[in-house]
Amino acid sequence: MSPLALQLLRRIAGYALVFALLLWAAPKLLGGLGLFGPSLDDEIATAERLLHAAKSYGASEAEPAYARAAQALQRAREASSRNERWQARRAIAEARESAIDAQRLALATREETRRTAQRVINEVDRGLNELEDLYSEVSKTIDKKEADRLFALMKATRKSSATLFLLFEEQSYAKVAAGEKEVKQLLAQTRQQLQAARRG
Repeated sequence: MSPLALQLLRRIAGYALVFALLLWAAPKLLGGLGLFGPSLDDEIATAERLLHAAKSYGASEAEPAYARAAQALQRAREASSRNERWQARRAIAEARESAIDAQRLALATREETRRTAQRVINEVDRGLNELEDLYSEVSKTIDKKEADRLFALMKATRKSSATLFLLFEEQSYAKVAAGEKEVKQLLAQTRQQLQAARRG
């Protein structure tokens, strides 16, 4: 190959490399300057939707990731109002990333709370079934006055348990966990009363 042809090929390869770099970098540079891609308002709206989704999943404003996202979103709005596009886009990127972190944490916490609530429901259901069997056995051997008293006690126990079951169906898992102690205490008291009636 002649030196002239070799030099020409080198030049073509150099131009091709520069062109490839421009193709790769141009969209990012133009996007950063706001000359290409979605507008600042659109990007801010997207970050707001991500933050709203995190809250709907159960994220709290006190959680660090949520707080970081909210602060970054506020900085993005302020930078946008001053027409500081580069700073606004950096703040938007931070808001998006933190909002997604807040979503992940909220979903993980919600799943853990759901598992805890499921365990509570299973234990209460099992305890209530045992009480129903015990009540059925005891009610055959007691007088009417005692039967009426125990019936009222069982009714209150069923009502408290049903409240937890309803909360679980409504996916209010934290309320199920919060009500666990009270309902289990009532189950235990009812069991003691039924066992005492059986012995008496």
